[in-house]
Amino acid sequence: YPRCPSTRRPRLEPVASTMASSVSRVRIAPACAAKHGSFGNKRSSVACRRAEIGNHSHSFEQKARSAFKSRAAEDLHADALNVSTNALGSVRTDSSSKQEGTQIVWFRVGDLRTHDHPGLVAVAKDTSAKVVPVFVYDETELRDFTPATIRAAHEAVAQLATNLQATPGLTLVIRIGDPAVELPKLCNELNASQVTVQMELEWARRATYVKTLSLCRENPNVSIREWELRLREATDLSTQKETAVLATVTGNAKSAPLTAWTIPEVYANARGPIVAPTPAPVEFEARGVDGYSAVAKRNDQNESDEKRPANAGSLPALETVLSWSKTLDEPDDIAHDAAVALATAAMNDPSIQKARKSTGSENSFVLVSEVATQKRAAEEAGKVTPVVPFRLPGGETSAVRFFNGFLDFYTATNDKEFKRLYDRVIEVGKPNAFFLLFGNALRTGALSPNLVYDTCNKWEAQSKRATDVCANARNIATLRDHQAAVASDFLKAKVYGPGVPLVGAYNCSSGKL
Repeated sequence: YPRCPSTRRPRLEPVASTMASSVSRVRIAPACAAKHGSFGNKRSSVACRRAEIGNHSHSFEQKARSAFKSRAAEDLHADALNVSTNALGSVRTDSSSKQEGTQIVWFRVGDLRTHDHPGLVAVAKDTSAKVVPVFVYDETELRDFTPATIRAAHEAVAQLATNLQATPGLTLVIRIGDPAVELPKLCNELNASQVTVQMELEWARRATYVKTLSLCRENPNVSIREWELRLREATDLSTQKETAVLATVTGNAKSAPLTAWTIPEVYANARGPIVAPTPAPVEFEARGVDGYSAVAKRNDQNESDEKRPANAGSLPALETVLSWSKTLDEPDDIAHDAAVALATAAMNDPSIQKARKSTGSENSFVLVSEVATQKRAAEEAGKVTPVVPFRLPGGETSAVRFFNGFLDFYTATNDKEFKRLYDRVIEVGKPNAFFLLFGNALRTGALSPNLVYDTCNKWEAQSKRATDVCANARNIATLRDHQAAVASDFLKAKVYGPGVPLVGAYNCSSGKL
């Protein structure tokens, strides 16, 4: 697996930003940069040498600390926040936080789940507050997503809405447009007091994120609560190292490292035990907002009778969302879509359907000539619908179900979908299987790395054996956690731009840097 690039200081050149937020940024000119610098595998426009998987000879040109005092870099970094760390991860809350009024949970691509979600857990603890979860379809952001990633994200949002609807008092509010417009508007409509959101680590998406939160803060009654989720608990050693490095960076020391964690092994050894994933909260009954949250009513048969509120919005059609993409799919996704098209055409072909319903009259025990056998084989082949390779459905429920099936690779099963999954594992190879099959689940946040690691440990303890599929899945979760830690350190140092490895969960889970 790829190692993180060297963390020596890159060279910065202030340039005008082309992002929708109209905020200036800093262009980083490293000796080598990420091959895929943005979400959804879109090619980076940074003209520099590519970094392939397995190439560990990464190095950055060193520069004096004074180069980082550019205001352009600071504009893309969130305001100073108070930080409190607990078993759920790092939760950052504005010092002027108020707990009165409606609390908005802003779901984004990267945390589309209800399990292992520190944001939901945090708002669930305040039993007196109204809670409104929201997701904003940002057409500008989705242009950089591949169609396959957009499909996975759309399915994950639909599954998230279903899972939240199962929790009394919660309804996922859907908005379409610029988050910097929609979210502050929603804060005013709901008289919100707080917005809870996962800290954004992907540089290509951070400008819109920071702009949106800045506009929300213009409302004096609204505070921001950002959260991070770490795979391992913080220790005194890890905290001391991070504090020392940050003090060196802010002290303008020349050639100071931007992070203490140059390689994943050092980071893992300095941190504590694995943080167990938390279940989805169920304590939201009667905490919705009229017009935005559905309140479940029970009829005589004790069945739920719910209608989507008028102000909650609705999911856009998949075809509409796919039309926003301006990025080509990966070859595997293109081949999958072609196979789906062939299978659909075969299923709708009357001649093929008629042939499939017909039965032969030959006695299977009668010997026939080789020519007749070949002819019959050709006829049977014409009745077969083209095989469609397995692709993981988007959404939290599907991701968890198929991940459990993935770990049972060496166990016999009668589940047809699991058999298709195993065929795909054999086709791509077990070392790469978790990357390729569950990459979109990690990108969208349908699967938590903590859940991946914890489930693998429990599976091996229950079955009393260790497998390579468990080891590979844990390695990916570990690598993702290390890269997220490096990205967080770079943000604290206020170093920002397309050359900095702020990869978070996205480029890591695609298997390419």
